Amino acid sequence: MLEQANLDTVTKVETNSENKFMYSFMCLGACIEDFGKAIWPVIAIDGTHLKGSYKGVVFVAACKDGNNKIFPMAFGIGDKENEESWMWFLTELYKTIGHPDNLMFIFNRNPIIPKSVSKAFPNASHGLCFFHITQNLKSNYKKTFTKDICDIFTATTYMYRQSDYEKEMNELLIVHPKVHQYVIEIGPEKIGVCSQPRKTIRYDD
Repeated sequence: MLEQANLDTVTKVETNSENKFMYSFMCLGACIEDFGKAIWPVIAIDGTHLKGSYKGVVFVAACKDGNNKIFPMAFGIGDKENEESWMWFLTELYKTIGHPDNLMFIFNRNPIIPKSVSKAFPNASHGLCFFHITQNLKSNYKKTFTKDICDIFTATTYMYRQSDYEKEMNELLIVHPKVHQYVIEIGPEKIGVCSQPRKTIRYDD
């Protein structure tokens, strides 16, 4: 029905040898067309677990449009969240959109995701979700991660020039060495705009 009502829509369902559901994928034709014409090639991906009568995980790929609004790219369902299910979803996404120039993926720190992205989109850049990193810092340093320190951390990730980035990092080192070390350990290139191969948008909402 989706493919008939929405031109160029891509859908796929995969079952196992016993004809039991394993995966599904959907990307609307209008989203495919607009992504190729007017959307920044930056895709945020995540998964969320189903908790109703039917268990599993929902995969989501989304972008932002020129008005800074969420642009839904693709959706999938898997029997569980593991490297195999992520690979299936991302492979179907690759078949649908190809590999645009300057493509970048944003995700949380789940180690499964970057492995799968690297296999399905070997030339894409990787970045970590600013919101997830900030929430982790608030959780890890509940009493000391104040608004002022959060503002410095935020400024660090926003800097476009390397010199400005280093200045903010030095200030972060002075006011909160542990947060500074946390940033170093996760990789500044994963969250700093100045470290990205292309100056582009960031997912911090």
